[in-house]
Amino acid sequence: QAAAMAQAALKKVQGGEEVQISLADAGNREVSQFLKLSNIVDPAEVFRMGDEIQDIQMDMKEMFMQYGNLVDIRMVMPGLETMGAETGSVFMEFEEKSAAEKSVKEIRGRKYDNRITRLAFIKQELYQEFKNHS
Repeated sequence: QAAAMAQAALKKVQGGEEVQISLADAGNREVSQFLKLSNIVDPAEVFRMGDEIQDIQMDMKEMFMQYGNLVDIRMVMPGLETMGAETGSVFMEFEEKSAAEKSVKEIRGRKYDNRITRLAFIKQELYQEFKNHS
């Protein structure tokens, strides 16, 4: 998304229009039942993690299910780094938006394995595209 925004801005700049770019605008500010959790592992380490990946997914499931029913949870594996999601990010779907909203309020910025987590709502289309390719 960031690359697409930069490319569009460059075209406008070359055409003489001034453009302000904000990468914060690339994210979804609308509450949804779909979340992306990142900065929980070093993306370079995912290649060597093996069974640890399942342990991390279970940790995430336990951490987030206290806020509501989780429909699905999956980690971005090497080769699936698309849509602005780096390897090691975790995508999840809650049954209800309110549960996702509660979890964002409670977990955003919390540490996991000495790393400060980043948590954002994502659009259903983005989640479905990732789910279809994983």
